[in-house]
Amino acid sequence: MWNNVIGRQIRRCNRNLLVVNVCIIIIGIIWAYNARRYLYNCFLGPFPVTQAELVRPIDSTGMRYFVSLDGLKPIETGLQDIETTVDKYTNAVKSKKVKATYFIAPVEDKLFLIKSPQEILSSSYQGALIPVTSDVRSWFQKELLDDKNRRFDDVFIPYLVDSSSFRSDAYIAFAIGVPVMLLAAYNSRKALARIRNMENSPIYRSLKRYDVPPETVAQMVDNEFKQEGVTVVKSLMLSSSWLLHKTLFNLTIVHLNEIVWVYAKVTSHSYNFIPTGKSYGFSVADQAGRMIELDLGRGKSSEWEVLWI
Repeated sequence: MWNNVIGRQIRRCNRNLLVVNVCIIIIGIIWAYNARRYLYNCFLGPFPVTQAELVRPIDSTGMRYFVSLDGLKPIETGLQDIETTVDKYTNAVKSKKVKATYFIAPVEDKLFLIKSPQEILSSSYQGALIPVTSDVRSWFQKELLDDKNRRFDDVFIPYLVDSSSFRSDAYIAFAIGVPVMLLAAYNSRKALARIRNMENSPIYRSLKRYDVPPETVAQMVDNEFKQEGVTVVKSLMLSSSWLLHKTLFNLTIVHLNEIVWVYAKVTSHSYNFIPTGKSYGFSVADQAGRMIELDLGRGKSSEWEVLWI
């Protein structure tokens, strides 16, 4: 019964709705899998670490890296990460903002680095345990160790604790990701319900406004398309009585008697006052307040004229 143009469009819309939302769910699952180490630490951390454990050879890329440390006696180093805003026209410095301050804490016979967003010293820190970056190593090597002929790894523990907000990325990801995943799951369920029963489709329900059953309307459209032919321009299908407009998830079906106005749009383009062509399009409104807009792009006057005539 639904082996006709509208039936095919309903199946296309249902399929698109399902595929797109299943892809969103798959992308979310892949992201969660790739971020499993970070998520594990977000939910179960921070993990307490003693000073004795810091001096042992540990894998800072292991599963547990969101840690908490107590009993530290940090001192200032003079090293800071500073964000500078520069005027793009004069190159004058407009503002400076301290993003992070580095402290040193003695831990047994070595020194341990702390990267803190605060300039105030504390005995307790929590954050990500990460390897010391090459630029930080080079700074301490040059400023503190070269004069004493000492190597960084002989004096410092080769990883630091970054006490900036660990869970901020998770808050953003969950604030966006959870609603998106729930919506994708809801839409997937809705698409499956429409696939199982075509009467659940909003396209099917839109045909109930006519005096005959939706199945009859669909067959009338299909018969007219086959007998009289159809003009196809991009996402639009037009016959002597019907106008069908396709979108990714929907199909708008309008009988020409329902159209209340049509507005043709012709836009002239120029570059440095030199004409470069025209772009064409039009808008259609029906009695139900639905709006169909079609952009034909540049150089499509022939298509525009065919539709307009």
